[in-house]
Amino acid sequence: MPPKRRPGKVVNLKRKRREHPVVEHWTALAGISKNLAGLFKQEQQYTALLQQIAAITDHDAFVKDLPADVPPQTPWLDNFRFSEDTAKQIKSYVEWWVGTLLTDVRDAHQARDEALASLKGADVGDDEALKKSACVLADAEMCVNTMDTTLKKWCKIVRFQQPLDNLPEHTSQWLDRWLKQWEFARNNIETRLAQFKETYTALESIF
Repeated sequence: MPPKRRPGKVVNLKRKRREHPVVEHWTALAGISKNLAGLFKQEQQYTALLQQIAAITDHDAFVKDLPADVPPQTPWLDNFRFSEDTAKQIKSYVEWWVGTLLTDVRDAHQARDEALASLKGADVGDDEALKKSACVLADAEMCVNTMDTTLKKWCKIVRFQQPLDNLPEHTSQWLDRWLKQWEFARNNIETRLAQFKETYTALESIF
């Protein structure tokens, strides 16, 4: 005896229709392609940010003239490929550069202050001494402006507004987050590419 149905309850006895294998494969390819497009767009944004960092830090100009404690570097502006090694290069170089920048900024401000004091103490009756002190001060001011402009650009990139003594630690933490996101995107790209190739191969075998 068939089971009793509750009044008003509709039982759907139809089996869910399954798409043809060709349609299923094309649908899978479309989904993977859409996901890959988003991942590649994200990676291009990371690459554009790296190029911006390379320009501010003069990375490719320094790549052959770095201290021994900074690992060997590959250029960032041409055909850069993200990997575990290049991620370590980015972190070590930027951390070194920020430390060097802060030292240069402090030295520039000190030199400017000394040049200003020298000008104030110059003999007002000695035109040659006044001109020399004024030139030194002008050069010092120009150096300060250059250093401060570079520092402001970097602080804007890493969204830093704290005292400068905290900039190295803040930069290191920012780099860890950014490079972790890039690594996640790159790993997803590799996974999706493998799925794309596998699905495409299966689709080819049907025809």
